[in-house]
This record gives sequence, structure tokens and C-alpha cells, in this order.
Amino acid sequence: MITSTLTSRRARLAFFALFFVFIVAFNAVFASGAEPINHTEQSLFDADSAMRFREQPPHQGRVEAASDYAFNETPADALQVLQQLKAFSRKDPRGAALERQLVEDVMDGRLDDFSYGDAALIASGVFDPDKRQRYLRKLQRITAQASDVTADLEGKAQKAKGLLTFLHEKVLKRGYKKNQTRLDRLLDRGRYNCVSSAVIYNLVGVNLGLELRAIEVPDHALSIFYDGEENFDVETTNAHGFAPSQNARQKFEATTGFNYTPGSDKDRRREISTLNLIGVIYYNKGVDLSRKGRHTEALDAYFKALSFDKKSNSSVKNILAVLVNWSGQLVKEQKFEQALKVINVGLILAPEDTALNHQHEHAWSARVRYSLKHGAAGKTAEFALQAYKEIPGEYFEHLQAWVFEQLALTAIDAGEYKQALSIMEKTLQGVSPTMREPLHVSRAGLLHHIVYKLIESDGFDQAEVILNQGLAWYPEDELLSQQQHYYWTHRARLAMTAGQWQKAADIYGAALKKFPDSDVVNGNLLYLTQSWVQDDRADAQKIFANVLERFPNHPKLKPFAQNESHYIVQTLIEEGAYEAALRWLHTDNLLTEEASLLLTRSLYFQWAEMFSKQQNYEQAINTYQRGLVDLPGDEGMMQNIVVDWYALIRPYMDAGDWTHAIRLYKRAIKTSDHPSLLNNLRYCEDQQALAE
Repeated sequence: MITSTLTSRRARLAFFALFFVFIVAFNAVFASGAEPINHTEQSLFDADSAMRFREQPPHQGRVEAASDYAFNETPADALQVLQQLKAFSRKDPRGAALERQLVEDVMDGRLDDFSYGDAALIASGVFDPDKRQRYLRKLQRITAQASDVTADLEGKAQKAKGLLTFLHEKVLKRGYKKNQTRLDRLLDRGRYNCVSSAVIYNLVGVNLGLELRAIEVPDHALSIFYDGEENFDVETTNAHGFAPSQNARQKFEATTGFNYTPGSDKDRRREISTLNLIGVIYYNKGVDLSRKGRHTEALDAYFKALSFDKKSNSSVKNILAVLVNWSGQLVKEQKFEQALKVINVGLILAPEDTALNHQHEHAWSARVRYSLKHGAAGKTAEFALQAYKEIPGEYFEHLQAWVFEQLALTAIDAGEYKQALSIMEKTLQGVSPTMREPLHVSRAGLLHHIVYKLIESDGFDQAEVILNQGLAWYPEDELLSQQQHYYWTHRARLAMTAGQWQKAADIYGAALKKFPDSDVVNGNLLYLTQSWVQDDRADAQKIFANVLERFPNHPKLKPFAQNESHYIVQTLIEEGAYEAALRWLHTDNLLTEEASLLLTRSLYFQWAEMFSKQQNYEQAINTYQRGLVDLPGDEGMMQNIVVDWYALIRPYMDAGDWTHAIRLYKRAIKTSDHPSLLNNLRYCEDQQALAE
């Protein structure tokens, strides 16, 4: 007895994309992975297993159901395929040869070497020939007694009804038992279910000349008696089950827990033959074994059921359910090799089954991910390649690429950069042309990652080698090009931070040999020069000379040095470092003549003005006089000399100290021929004369 349920399936999940540009998208996919599809195995049911000594043809006008057989191999060949799973089996081999003979005998749809009684007893597990003979003799005695009891009944319908009453009085004495399908146990103990009771009813009834077949419904099985054009249901679990009345139906439902399915409900009823009934014994055995976790034996039983009834859709569904659910459980237990063995056997039998193919993908995906997670790098790569070979296509092509990228990243994190590149190279060689383009993107991304880590860890020599290799592979890769600039810049900045300015200049020199037109390198060389001068302004002119000599063709270096030189002098002047500024101007060969003159003039005026503000007029005059050496004839300086002489002498004049005033004016006219100085000298002399 079985309650049939619908087969449930989970939808597939989408996969991942690739790394970096490729990897990031790849990881979003490949993270989730495929899930197993669970079949719901149909539970045990009391389908009839009619045991009779001679077969009857189908009743006239009965429509045979279309075959639901879903496997490439015949049931007999399928049993041979299942031998590949014998390592999982605990099956007692004593009956294996006998059952194999029985299956081979029934493959043509009839029994030639076995009687139907033999077949039913073998299906029930009676392999010993002496025991079978005892049971067959007992069946013969029951048949003889039934013949005597029904001999005086008029009409076959009455005989069929009387047979049911007799069996319940003399054989089916101990009542209904839900899972008791076996004929031998019925004969020994008098306990039965709908399968075993229908078996003995049909077996005995056929030998009484009754035309009997059976009906399979989703929850139950029963016999059916034909009398000419009429037919009658026979609920064999009930002594009053012949053409059952409403009362008998209610009693049947109370006894078994099943609902009666009337003849009018044709969509739920399937008429089956004696051979089909024997197959149900194997079917129920398969369900029981499956529940106990003895999956190989369950599959064996289901295929034996199919050898008797190739239209048993329940057997087909349960075979697929066992293969999928068993392999799924093995995957959960990380028994991947065993799971794949089960799936591969299933795919030999049903290569187009969606659930098995999905489970195949899931098992390989889980195996690869588990191996990668637990650090078995070599095995992971081997599994990924094997998965792709077994299941070619985009899914495992992407998974294979993803695995190798993960292994490459692991190698990168461990500092094994050459190994990482070797892994990617092997990956590119192992995939189809359609996968190579995204993998090239991925490999470029890995190169970016390697170079960045090397640069950040100051592994410059190795970084340069890998950069050159990467640019040889991908000369148009913009990020690699940028990283090459970053490589040189980072090296130079480390030297600059350490105060190794000449080394930094050498690094940029090497960079400019490779990239003479690089705006980045050329710009960074200007930054180097500026930073170097700021660090050692006292030697700024030597630094400028050094850099300009080293990089004579730099398009912006000389103008930059000129601007920097101007800025330095201007800063020195503003800081009051006039002597230093003057030394720079006297030795400078960068500034233009005009700029030099302007700066020199500005220097002297600001320097002298400082003294004037301090009322140190003599020093201011001396400063202007120095300025006139550098800028002879400068009218402004000459004018300011006169002004400062006047400012120096005026206090003496105001005090009437004409002697001091005259002495200073005599000095003044030696420094300037300005008429006002001479006039003032005369004025002072006149005032002195008047005073005397």
C-alpha cells in the first residue's frame, strides 16, 4: 500500500561570473551554486500481484495504458548496469541468480520457464525450491477446496463471490495488515493487504475458470471480475467486497484507510495483468528497502517490477527518486565519489532526466567547492577539469575558470606569483575559444593584483618582470600601463622619502627611457626637482644644474627651473636673506636677463628700505652704492641715495650743528653729483659763517 504524492523540484539558481572585471561578476554567480532537485518517492501501496498458473488475455474492448518506461536499458540490462553499485549493497546473493532467470524469462511479456505461482513466490523472497513446492501444493489444496465450495453455485459471478467468502473464512483468517504484500506470509499466517489478498484471489480464481484481472488506483489495488460484457470490482480485503455495496465500501475504507475509487473514475484507475501484479510485489519491496536506506537493493527491486510491468509509472518515478535523493544525501555527507557513481549509473539508465542531470551538476559543483575550501589545490583543479569533461558547457566552463582563478589568487596571497601565472596559463589552454576572451580579462586582472602587491611590498624587480610580461600579452591594457607609471613613481617616492634624491632621479631617468613622452613621468620629475630643492635650498642651483644636465630634452624642466629659481630668490628677499639672494643672483645661469635685473633691483631697494626704516641711513646709502655696482646709473638708487643723505644730515642742521652737517655733505658729494647736495653744503657753510 502506498500514498502517492507529487514529485517536487527546486528551481535552479543562476551561476557566477568572472573575477576582477571578470572575477567580481563571476563570483556573484558561481557563489550560490546549483541545488539538488528532490524527488518525492511514492510510498508503499497494495497493488495486486496476481499469482495464477495460466495467463488470460486482456478483456475485449479494454484500452491499454501508454508505456511510461523512461530508461535506455531494458529492465534486464538495467539490472546489469546496477551491478556497478553492488559495493553499496547488503543484498543476500542466494536468490540473485534465480531472480535473474525469472527476469530474463518475463522480458518477452510471458512466462515460459516459471509458473506464475513460482514467479509470485520468488518475488516474495522464497528462493528455496523445496519451500516453493510446499507453497505451490498448499495453493493447489486451497484451489481444490475452493472448487468444491463453489461447485454448486450457479453462474460465474456467484462463484467469484463465493470464492471471496471462502478465502476470508479459510485463508485470510487473521485480518488486514497494511504492509503485508508477500504471498508466502499470507499462506503461513493468514495476514494480508490489498496486494497479497488480490494475488491469491486472482491466482485461485483463474484456476477455477474465472476471468480476473486487477485495478491499480493511486492509493490502492483491487481485483476485477469479467462476466461477458459485465465486470465487477472485487475489494479482496473485505469478505463482502464483491461488487461492494455502500456498507461494504464503508467497511473497506474503515479497515484500510483508503477511499474507494469507483469504475466511473477512469482517470484514476489502471487495469493490469497477472504479470503486472507480480511486479507490484517487487515494487512494494523496493519501497520498503528504500525506506531502510538500502538504495541499491531498492533500485534492483524497482527494475524487477518494471520487467513485469513496463507501464508502471510509479516504479519509474521511484527509481529516479532513489537515484536523485540517494546521491543528494551522499553529497551532503561529502561522499562525492560515491554520489557521482550513483549519478553516473542513473545517467546510463536515463541520460535525459532533468533531475539527474541537475544533480550531476550539483554534485560536481559541491565537490569542487568543498575541495577548494579545504585547501586541496591540486585535487580541486583535477576535479574542475574532470567536471568540465563530463559536463561540457558554459556552467562548468565558468566553474573551471573560477576554480583556477581562486587557485591563482591563493598563490598570489602566498607570494607564489609565478605559480599563479602558470595556473592561469594552463586554464587558458584548457578551455574553449569562447571562454578565452573573458579569461584573458581575468588574467589581466590577476596581473594587476600581482603587480600592486609587489609594488606595495617593494618587490620592484619582480614587479617589473611581471609588468613587462603583462604588457607583452596585453599592450593595450590601460590599467597595466597606469600600473607601470605607478611602479616607477612608487620606487622614486620611496627613494625621495629616504632622502635619496639622486637615486630617485636615476629611477625617473630609467622610466623616461621607456616612456619619453609620458606626461606622468615627466610631471613627476618636476615634482622630484621641486622637492629636492625644498629639502636642500642651499644647493638648489647645483640641483638644478644636475637635473638639467641629466634631462636636457625634458620639455618643461628648464622653464620649471627658471620659475623655481625666481621663486627662491623672491622668497629669500621676502625673508630678508639679502646676502643669500644676492649670491644666488650673482651665480645664477637660469634666470633671463630681464628677470635677473628686476630681482636685483628689487633686492637692493628692499634691503636699503629696511635700513632707512631703521633710520640707519648710512647703511641704506651703502646698500644703494652696492646696488649701483650691479646696476650702474640706476636713477632710482641715485635719487634714494640723495634722499637718505638728506635724512641723515637733517637732524644736525635742525640742531645748528653745522660742523657735522658740513662734514657729512662733503662725504655725500663724493658719492653723488646731485646739485641739491652741493647747494645744501653751501647753505650749511653760509649758516656756519653767520653763526661765527
